[in-house]
Amino acid sequence: PTSATLVAMKHRRTEVGRRSKVVASSATSLNSSTVPSLIVFDLDNTLWTPELYQLRKLQRSKQYPVANKDVKLFPGAKQVIQQLLEDPHQKFANTKFAIASRTQSVEWAHDLLEQFDLLDLFD
Repeated sequence: PTSATLVAMKHRRTEVGRRSKVVASSATSLNSSTVPSLIVFDLDNTLWTPELYQLRKLQRSKQYPVANKDVKLFPGAKQVIQQLLEDPHQKFANTKFAIASRTQSVEWAHDLLEQFDLLDLFD
């Protein structure tokens, strides 16, 4: 990928039997004049898997999920985030990054972002 790559994730769901599979689309190329001022990431089934509500067993035993064990970043999301963090031309220097999530496990989400070393990325 070039430095002129938008680092936003899109996803679509495709039915696979009874399960829903999330497919990350490829990054979209941008010219330097179209860099967004805000990029918003969804968490469950976009940035990571599984959805936090699916970890009820941990919640019942008052445990927190462990990054890379109970919850894993999608490879495409990890690549996008690495591009954001490396950004050698500082193309996204004025771009803010945020999270939108419907999770009721807000403490877990914050803890996981910290475990994945991503918390400081988001405004």
